[in-house]
Amino acid sequence: MIRLGALIALAGVATAPLAHADDDELNQRLERLERQVRDLKQQIDDRELENTRNPAGRADTISRLGSGSAAWPPTAGGDSGVEVKAHGYIKLDGIYDFHGVGNRDQFVTASIPTRGGNDDDHFGFHAKQSRIGLDVIDHDSGSRGALEVDWFGDSDGYQLQLRHAYFQVSRLYAGYGFSNFMDIDAFPDTLDNEGPGATAYRLQAGLLYRHPMGEHHALLLSLEDPDTELYGGGGESSAPDVVFAYKHQGGYGHVKMSLVGRRLSDGSDSRLVAAAGLTGTLSLGAQTLSFGGYTGEGYAHYLSDISDSGYDAVVEADGDLTPLRASGGYLGVTHPWSDRLRTTLVAGSLHLERNTLLADDEFRASRYGSANLVWDYNDRLSTGIEVLRGRNRDQQGETGYATRVQASLTYVFLK
Repeated sequence: MIRLGALIALAGVATAPLAHADDDELNQRLERLERQVRDLKQQIDDRELENTRNPAGRADTISRLGSGSAAWPPTAGGDSGVEVKAHGYIKLDGIYDFHGVGNRDQFVTASIPTRGGNDDDHFGFHAKQSRIGLDVIDHDSGSRGALEVDWFGDSDGYQLQLRHAYFQVSRLYAGYGFSNFMDIDAFPDTLDNEGPGATAYRLQAGLLYRHPMGEHHALLLSLEDPDTELYGGGGESSAPDVVFAYKHQGGYGHVKMSLVGRRLSDGSDSRLVAAAGLTGTLSLGAQTLSFGGYTGEGYAHYLSDISDSGYDAVVEADGDLTPLRASGGYLGVTHPWSDRLRTTLVAGSLHLERNTLLADDEFRASRYGSANLVWDYNDRLSTGIEVLRGRNRDQQGETGYATRVQASLTYVFLK
């Protein structure tokens, strides 16, 4: 990052010959110097703002088609006053399933039937991933806020779903948005909104403090809304989830290490559990690799494939809790064929430990694979096609497979 010393040095160099200039020339040089200092200061302010755009990573992509940024929060457009920016896009998905999938809007591998019921094909359109949001920056106080919604609130129709509602003052973020345990930077460029099931993906309320350590390093500490998901009983929330993360950003890409600690409880018994994640991106020439791996106990709440399924822990007959261990990972590679045409390949798997208290048809393991071809017609219009293949295995080893073809068309009407 350019520091104040650079401004002083610039001033020294520019003013050295001033003693030999007449008054008119002196005034002209001083005016040029003032403009250079203002421009340099704006570059510094923009760079610092860019480094804090999203405490848990970069801004969420405005679509999986690479049509730009959702500006969450947006970059600065000035150095004083209040700036209000709107962003939004419309995305139409056409989906054909060769075999029945439990979720017709998103490719959730854990929802693939394992005991029949997946022989029928199905076609449908939906535009639930369309989004609209509002961003506000107060340049005078250095605070900002963001609000964003999509239409995934109802599986049977269209209902608003809150994605982001937060504000930032200095290094403190408060409100609703991405969990610190996830890494939106490392999400593969898929057309399907779900992505690989082994990713950590959670939107929830909380407080986050971001502590930058130089230009490329940051520590992130958050207290987040707990939601204990138990199999065979109701969960009690008696303490916030605590997430600690370290992130390094460089010319090669980035890496993020995350750790979450949780207290699971059903009112009569409680357990302390923890899970860890390692995620990142890596530039290899023109190709970009994205990767993620997670392991631990009692954190199914955070995993894309099995969240909201009661797999944090099982309740024994005597009321004791037994946390369930889960491990998984994914790898994606994006190859650009040209400035506007690219392909992304993704593979991943997720495993949940076997437990005799889980029903025979409950989740045990899944595998995910996808390949797409995406064309950015211009900065606002993009289209693509994607083939997805998934396997779901239950606790007793029964297996179901599904194949989906998805075509998408996205138009960015505000950016």
